[in-house]
Amino acid sequence: RALELNPNSVDSMLGIAAILEASRELGEAESLLRRAIDLQPGNWRSIDALGALYHYSGRYEEAARAYRQVVLLDPKNWMGHGNLGSSLLMMGDFENAAHALNVSLSIQRDAYFLSSLGTIHYYLGDYERAAKIHRDAADLLPAVNFVWLNLGDSLRFTSTPEEAAIAYEEAVSTSVDLLETNPNNAFDLYVRSWAEASLGNVGTAEQLVAQALELAPGDPNAHYYSALLKLVQGDKSAALESLRVAVDRGYPVKMLASDPLIIELRGLEEFGKLVEEN
Repeated sequence: RALELNPNSVDSMLGIAAILEASRELGEAESLLRRAIDLQPGNWRSIDALGALYHYSGRYEEAARAYRQVVLLDPKNWMGHGNLGSSLLMMGDFENAAHALNVSLSIQRDAYFLSSLGTIHYYLGDYERAAKIHRDAADLLPAVNFVWLNLGDSLRFTSTPEEAAIAYEEAVSTSVDLLETNPNNAFDLYVRSWAEASLGNVGTAEQLVAQALELAPGDPNAHYYSALLKLVQGDKSAALESLRVAVDRGYPVKMLASDPLIIELRGLEEFGKLVEEN
């Protein structure tokens, strides 16, 4: 109604775009955000919203370009730097991702971006450092499910792997709370799925990841976690196929190449081809 009264209301466009994105009407959301940017090219909030849509859709290079515009317009924008770092991380550009995240954290200490920094150390093989950073993030914001999931994954490869179960249990608990509010959130579904699988609850994990894939078939992370679940079940061929789909949807090959959770696939010829071809 507000947009009907004022067809050039950028605030109204941002609100409607957020609703469209939540409804998975991503094309319409993108068109509306581009219209908002055309109306106010100096408004970083519209560009930030477009970057978030790209990131959510697995279009990480486009997301990074949008976030670079955000920090160009507002150099002290800690969220812009952090979002840029998170997108660069998903592109496998660990060095520049770490720089952007550290800039963000120097302005504002944030649990989400701390966890992203921990993830970089995880993929670089520094699991003790990664676990410490993820634990700091969990202390800052204990209600965030993926922070606990990242902590659990890191702890698996530290000198205290038995502590991973505690983190996975927290990931399940926080996911359950979030899914009570929105049972159709694909992200929370696949986060809980991997946490359940890591605790040995494979049947529950299967149901959850199937729901996530039905809700968000274009989400590369949903296919990645589906691959992990298939690997837990001993089906390497099916796991490789899910990884191929994940890569096709935008999952970074550089992250797969250094992912300790799929180390048993690295010696396979098919996995080598997947990495080389992408």
